[in-house]
Amino acid sequence: HTAPIPPPDSWANPKENEVAIWNIQMEEGATWNLPKTEAGINRTLYFYEGNEITVGTTDIGKYRMAELTANTNMQLTAKEGICKIFWILASWFE
Repeated sequence: HTAPIPPPDSWANPKENEVAIWNIQMEEGATWNLPKTEAGINRTLYFYEGNEITVGTTDIGKYRMAELTANTNMQLTAKEGICKIFWILASWFE
């Protein structure tokens, strides 16, 4: 899918703000590498459906969020059943 272009006056419009919003669905046992970003980019993961996922070496239960270090690759693993995750990236507001 291709993301729509943000409105001209949106904070998401300038590329330097690095705004991305992903809705991820993973089958049981699937893994995916979350790519690292530049320092100062906020990466927040919301786990909203499924039983458990692992981010790096940390298990996360349903209805939890995790703030991820920007400059580190992270492996995401769906532990049980279909897992749905909402992932948001953006530079900090100034």
